[in-house]
Amino acid sequence: MKRLFAICLMTCLLFIIAPIHAQSNPFPLLVTAGLDDATRIYTYENGIYSLLDTGDFKSYDPDYAPEGMKFVYLRWSQITVDFMNQIIAENGNFSYYGEIPNDVVIYDFETGENIIIASQPADANPETLINSVRHSAPKWSPDGSMIAWTEFTSVTGEDNRLMYINKLMIYDLATSEIRVSADLPTIFSPFPSSIQWGTNGVYVYIFNQDTPQPEEIFMLFSANGDPLFDIRVPIDFSNYVVSFNPLVAEDGDREVFAIYYPSGLLKLIDNTGAIEEVVGAGPQKYNRLAPNGVANIMMPADGNAMSFYVTNPTTFLQEFLLGSVFTTDFVSVSPDGASAVYLDLQTNVATLWHDMTVTPIEPPLNDLGEPVYIVSMTWGNQAIRIIRS
Repeated sequence: MKRLFAICLMTCLLFIIAPIHAQSNPFPLLVTAGLDDATRIYTYENGIYSLLDTGDFKSYDPDYAPEGMKFVYLRWSQITVDFMNQIIAENGNFSYYGEIPNDVVIYDFETGENIIIASQPADANPETLINSVRHSAPKWSPDGSMIAWTEFTSVTGEDNRLMYINKLMIYDLATSEIRVSADLPTIFSPFPSSIQWGTNGVYVYIFNQDTPQPEEIFMLFSANGDPLFDIRVPIDFSNYVVSFNPLVAEDGDREVFAIYYPSGLLKLIDNTGAIEEVVGAGPQKYNRLAPNGVANIMMPADGNAMSFYVTNPTTFLQEFLLGSVFTTDFVSVSPDGASAVYLDLQTNVATLWHDMTVTPIEPPLNDLGEPVYIVSMTWGNQAIRIIRS
């Protein structure tokens, strides 16, 4: 049954609870917020939240199409909701570890439609979730013609150990069919492999710590599914150096898979698999739609974490935004390059930066009129370049 929401006014923040069936302004800020199974996706424009009608189940991990009139996201599958309700009826509560069965869905701003492009197989067991499929956060290709994700299917091995058959999937929007289904290394923990698009193809990162021989895996596939490199680095946990999540970045006239360490060291993997170590450089985030010279975010490492500094479009000076950050995901630059938004997960405070002024963004409210937890915020068309000193 659909939730009923109240229209509330909170510190000059109007929360509109209605699906958007016509979107005049592409790329409103997308905000994912909620509590546990109640997580939903909202737009936020001019201080106004609008709850999008993405169905009754948990919705999360949105990624914009390059043209801004659609986004792709994950939504809990019906089999998950049925399983959750069964466990709650038996035990009084429901908890889970890792990703659980979900669907890949496209939301269309113009029509308000939700189009499921990947769901669950007919032989998925509703009582044990064996043979069910977990999908990673889906990503739209830079040219807008494809969507990629990884998916793993839970199966029982010969020794009755639960294992996960792992694949890269690339969906062709012109044909509405899967154009690539490529095998990935088997994983033994219920977390999907992360992927990112670049102009060279789809980059895959796997932190496979639960295998008999733990390893980090860095892979690149062309849009046709051809493997371009496959780099495997054994993990020695007694001497392991933690890095930030790998990122796809521009480095001059080439594209690289960048591994960034708190020490400031960058390891850059080009499309042939060659690795270059660089010091005295760092990532800078910007919006592909923004004119040159407007707001961007420098993300230098300080020995323990990253900090965010915004380049003021007027003065071209660096202004400090946020410190002790461990991922590039929680900052986003607006399409016009005039604003930036960032999320401090430690305090769950979201902030909008514009013209040397920072303004806290209040969270949306749930059906009881209570503020909920913000999970992510994005404007779409975000990109990263490597700035060398």
